[in-house]
Amino acid sequence: SEPGRPCMVLARNRRHSRFVRATMVAAKVLESKQCWELAAELYEAALDRDPHAERLYRRLMISLRNAGQSNEAIRAYRRCEQNLRCFGTAPSTATLAIYRSLLRA
Repeated sequence: SEPGRPCMVLARNRRHSRFVRATMVAAKVLESKQCWELAAELYEAALDRDPHAERLYRRLMISLRNAGQSNEAIRAYRRCEQNLRCFGTAPSTATLAIYRSLLRA
């Protein structure tokens, strides 16, 4: 193990957490103004950097649904499911609930 390496990983994780939080704040402002497509674009951009952030997928699915793009929201769920499977996990009950609501619509 190289000296200083754990500090680098810790710093990178902190930057990542700040990035995800900032994205969520900015996109929620757009959502509050009912700018669903712009919010979805922001979530997509964030997911390009972190394709395993499940909470971003949930917000993306909601934004797409509210923008009238339910089929795209379903595709986002499938992408989420596939990415989480790489880590040996499955979508949370909250994510599944959004997906099921999309299927009922």
